[in-house]
Amino acid sequence: MTGFGAGEAHLGGLRVSLELRSVNHRYLDVRVRLPRELAEHGVFLEQRVRARLSRGRVDVSGHIEGALASGHGFDEERARAVLASMQRMADALGYTERVPLTVLGAMPELFAGSGGYAPAAAREALEAALAAAVAGFEESRAAEGRHLGAALAALLVAVSEAVEAVSAQAAGMTARLRQRARQRVLGALGELSIDEARLAQELVLWSERSDVSEELTRLRAHADAMGALLAEEGAVGRRMDFLLQEMAREANTLGAKATDAAVTTGVVALKADLERMREQAQNVE
Repeated sequence: MTGFGAGEAHLGGLRVSLELRSVNHRYLDVRVRLPRELAEHGVFLEQRVRARLSRGRVDVSGHIEGALASGHGFDEERARAVLASMQRMADALGYTERVPLTVLGAMPELFAGSGGYAPAAAREALEAALAAAVAGFEESRAAEGRHLGAALAALLVAVSEAVEAVSAQAAGMTARLRQRARQRVLGALGELSIDEARLAQELVLWSERSDVSEELTRLRAHADAMGALLAEEGAVGRRMDFLLQEMAREANTLGAKATDAAVTTGVVALKADLERMREQAQNVE
């Protein structure tokens, strides 16, 4: 499911803002992008998001607004020590070039926590901003979920109707198959004598392989289970995936057994409805 949420919190004289955006994804994929002053808290934010969500590709982006406290935006003393240490190592290894100052920009520890706030305060502000962002995010997803639930319910009705249509067509399929097979056997034998009892037995055994009553029963049971899932609260997407896989398997077996044109046509329609449901279910958390 897609969704968007934003939240902010104060951190000293700064304002920390977070945005959550998600697009459809079969599994949960969380990506966090923070300014370098807060980069050390990326794993913490990812864990918090994973604890609240279960599906979708979620992008979390953070921003800081306001100026860092004067004289504290960069730990110059520590940076000098780091650069001197790196230069000594370069000299010891025989490198002739000077270590560039740009390497310090890739060290968030020289910035984070040195802007007039403690790491614990930064984490607290991020958690508050995340709570507000997740609240808006879940509200937007809930609105989409209501529309998606209605669409899936309509598709489930279509699937159930297709199952009953196949059932009606299959009701006389076995008898029709036996009759056609009997006519072909008798036509092939011509005037030769035939053991009617043995022929009837063989025709029954052969036609039983085309019986689809078990597949239809399981499809009805799966459709009932799907209806129950649609009425549930919470994350049901993966269970829907499983049920739809099982329904597709039964539909494939129906298609393999169906030698009657009318039944085959009904199975094709059933498979099309199941595929539409599967595509929509990919969006359900």
